Order: sequence, then structure tokens, then C-alpha cells
Amino acid sequence: MAGVSLEAFYRYFGSKSAFIAAVADDGTSRVVTYVRHKTEGADTPEQKLRAVVDAVMRQAASPELAAASRNLLGTRSDSTSVLTFRGEIADLLSPVLGGLGSTDAPRDARIAATAVIGAVEDHIWSDTRPTSDDIDRLVDFIARAVRR
Repeated sequence: MAGVSLEAFYRYFGSKSAFIAAVADDGTSRVVTYVRHKTEGADTPEQKLRAVVDAVMRQAASPELAAASRNLLGTRSDSTSVLTFRGEIADLLSPVLGGLGSTDAPRDARIAATAVIGAVEDHIWSDTRPTSDDIDRLVDFIARAVRR
């Protein structure tokens, strides 16, 4: 912490866990902004679904992003940031799934967000990179589930 005293650090953040939470919140905000940006370029609900899944899965696509995500995942001590992230992804997915024919888009979006985040976490923790086949399969699975 070049040029910042420990006292100033604790005066601003209050604790190490508050600092980690702030870093996690910033990371979450960046990912959600990126996902939102990717969906804006898509026209159809199918394209928007693919954009969301692809953008979230990109967090495991490069060793650098995966390492940063792994560090954040390993330090999260409260479930609030996880639930917030899942909720924000679900909020992006809800109108998309409604456009695909979901009869309960908010609920289906929460389930879909959990599946997408779970898939990216699996790749991050196992240090593997998602393939286009992985993304296609997840997109197809979600689309079929809401069209049933």
C-alpha cells in the first residue's frame, strides 16, 4: 500500500473483510457491466441468452481472468456478494427467458443464473477453459428448459 498508512486503510475500510468485500463488489460490477454490454449487441432472445452465457463463461476463458476470479471466490466470506451477482445475472436473463417463452421468467432466470455461475465456477476451480461446445450445451439446455 504505497503511500497509504495502515491507519488510513482501516479508517476507510474498517477491516480486512470490508476491503475484500469492496474488491469483490467492484469485480462483480465490472462483470455485470460487461455482460450487459454484450447483450446490447444481440437482437433476438436466443442471441441475448448466448451473449449472457458467453460473457459469464469468459471469466474462466483465460488463465489471468480465471486466476483473478479464483482469488475473489476464495476470499468471499459472506454470501451477500454471491447472491447479489446471481441476482444481477438473473435480472439480465429474465426478459430474455420471457422472450423465449418462459411462463415464470424471474424464477427461471434465477435457476439459469445459478447454472451459468456454477458452470463458470467449475471451470475456475478445476483450472479448465470452457469450450464453445460447453457454451453451446449450456445455452441449449437453458433454452430447452424454458420452452418445455
